[in-house]
Amino acid sequence: MKLLFENWRQYLKEEQESTRWDSLQAKDQVIVYHGTALFRLPDLINGFDANKTVKRDYQPSGYRHSGLFVSPEFDAARRFGGGVVLEIETMAKHLHGTDYSGHIRRKKGSEWDWEKERDKEKYPNSFRPGLSATALQTTEPQALLRGLVNPRQIKRIWYGKPYQEQDKWYTRQEFLELGIEVKGKPIKDAGYDLSYPGYSLDEFFEATAASWQSKGNKVDAARVEQAIMREAGLPAGRREPALKEMMEDSGFGPTAVRAFLAKVLERAKAEEGVVDPDVYWRELD
Repeated sequence: MKLLFENWRQYLKEEQESTRWDSLQAKDQVIVYHGTALFRLPDLINGFDANKTVKRDYQPSGYRHSGLFVSPEFDAARRFGGGVVLEIETMAKHLHGTDYSGHIRRKKGSEWDWEKERDKEKYPNSFRPGLSATALQTTEPQALLRGLVNPRQIKRIWYGKPYQEQDKWYTRQEFLELGIEVKGKPIKDAGYDLSYPGYSLDEFFEATAASWQSKGNKVDAARVEQAIMREAGLPAGRREPALKEMMEDSGFGPTAVRAFLAKVLERAKAEEGVVDPDVYWRELD
């Protein structure tokens, strides 16, 4: 097992070195790692929205920001995880340089201006010098991933104790076949990308049913459609929060929720004439 683990270390080292982090371009395909805990996998394994605003684990209570912390180094991600590391393939344009608090230093005239100039001088060939700087820093190399991550981008999953040196790598499919349960329910493939906002309304009903089924609920797309359209018929002020909660509970991220809310309300308007989805969309912005 020790030898296998060292072989994986060598592979990961070569994978990292093949990426020119000092001269990144926006369309470069890169491999990054995210350390997490087993109980969070049901929210990640079927695709997720890294634009979602969430509470930080290593910050004071209540501190929230969007984005997912990742590292170009497996070992760094493993130290911050709780026994699980996701290997994710993404385009460099979805990554941002960040500090430990999740700031990506975009505001002009901010306290980070001197750092921006320093990074430009050090990494003149990078499309995002601040990203190169934090990805290559000696202590806790990191970046902030934003955007939509589909299930196909999850290339491998490392599963084991945070510091044990044992080969525990699986492909996504191999991991799902382990039949691991979280709170009595197996981690399963929903069969749909729960980050994707482009499904038709019928496909959305089917994806929602698949999500519920993956969590152990016996329901089909027809029943899901009835439940959602019933919520869409609630009085103004109640229907939007109810629909939003139902979609979020099904595992959809904020980008997909926005898109499907508009589609559901549009159908409700066509069927009942009680709601203008365009007005709601502007209010949501």
